[in-house]
Amino acid sequence: MNDAVRNKAIAARAAQSSRDLPSIVAEFEHKGAIAVGRPYVDSTEALVAKATCENGTPTLLKVHVDRPGRYARGEITLLRLTDGEGCIRVL
Repeated sequence: MNDAVRNKAIAARAAQSSRDLPSIVAEFEHKGAIAVGRPYVDSTEALVAKATCENGTPTLLKVHVDRPGRYARGEITLLRLTDGEGCIRVL
């Protein structure tokens, strides 16, 4: 996790989520059958990392900082509704 995302987690009093990140990523790797690679260093709102699906398809893993409110809900809804048309598709 880069400094910008870590600082956002601390400011939101979600420092525990930044400490839990390795186990969260490991759970995605295990349950989602993906291999998580290097994180992008320019992320500001979430951990975003390159990943590969079990069948070799390149993908991304995005884990938002756990903050109060409905922070990420709009983005998640949009991504589900578009189903990959013009943006990423939620697996």
